[in-house]
Amino acid sequence: MKPGDTTIYFFLRSLLLISRVLPDSFTYRFGEIFGWLIFKFSPRKRVIVADNLKQVLGKNRFQPEMVRRNLMRLGRTLGEFFLLPGWKEKKFADKVEFWGLDNLKKAYAENKGVIMAGGHIGNWELKLISIGKKGYPVHSIIKEQKLLRTDKLINQLRENLGLGLIFQKGLGLREVFQVLKRGEVLLVMMDEYAGARGEKVNFCGRTTPTFPGAAVLSQKFSCPLLPVAIRYLPHDRHLVVIKEPIVTEGRTVQEILEELNEHLAEEIRNDPTAWLALRPRWRERRAKAVKS
Repeated sequence: MKPGDTTIYFFLRSLLLISRVLPDSFTYRFGEIFGWLIFKFSPRKRVIVADNLKQVLGKNRFQPEMVRRNLMRLGRTLGEFFLLPGWKEKKFADKVEFWGLDNLKKAYAENKGVIMAGGHIGNWELKLISIGKKGYPVHSIIKEQKLLRTDKLINQLRENLGLGLIFQKGLGLREVFQVLKRGEVLLVMMDEYAGARGEKVNFCGRTTPTFPGAAVLSQKFSCPLLPVAIRYLPHDRHLVVIKEPIVTEGRTVQEILEELNEHLAEEIRNDPTAWLALRPRWRERRAKAVKS
C-alpha cells in the first residue's frame, strides 16, 4: 500500500460522514480547508499549478493568488462530490442547468454512439452524473490510481451514482468498442499529459502529448464527437455546456485534437480556479517555485 493512502482514505471517509450528518456548508468548508492545506504544505503542488496556469493564461494575466484559489476550489469540489450520494432528483435539477442538451439528443439519436470530450474543469464528476440523470447511459475511461483504498472508495461512489467505469488496463479497449456499438455515451478526458502514448499537438502555445482516443474512435466508428464542459454558477450551482459536434471526416487526428484542446483552453481561461492543475501538463522544463 502506498504511503499516505490510509490517511487520505480515512480523511475522505470522514468527509463522507460529515456530508451525511451536517449541513452542506460544513462539507464545502471542510473541502476548502483540505485544498488550503495542500497549498500551504506542498510547495511542489504549488509549483505545478502555477506553471500550468501561466502557460494557459500567459504570464501577464497570471497572478500568484490564483494558485491558492485554485486549490481551495478543488477542495470545495471534492467536498461537493461527497454530497452527491445524498442528493435527490429535485436537487440535481435545482443545482444543474444545461446548455446545448439538444446537441446530445440529436447525436444520440443517430445510434452510432457518442463521444464527449472534456477535461477536469469544474465539478467534472457532477457533469457526467447529471448527463446520466437525463437518461443517457454514460461511461468514463479511468485509470487505476496508486492510492488503492482511496481509489476503490471513489470508484464505488461513482458506480453508485450511475456511472459506467471503463479501466484503461485489461479489457478496457474492448469495453469501449462495446459501448459505442450499443450506441451509448463515452466520456474521454483530454487535459492530462499522455506521455509516449500521446499525439504531440499544440495546447496553449506549447506542444505536448495529448491522448488521441477521442479523435481516433470518432473516426473509426463514424460517431459524433462533442466537446463538453461544466461551469460554476453562483450559489454552488452549475451549468453543463454541450457543444455542437466537431467535424472529424477528412481531417487528421492532430487537427481534431488541436480543436479539442482549444475548447479546453477556452474553459480554463474563463475560470482558472476551476481546472484540476495538480499534474504537469507540459514536462519539457522545470517550473520555478511559487512562494506561499
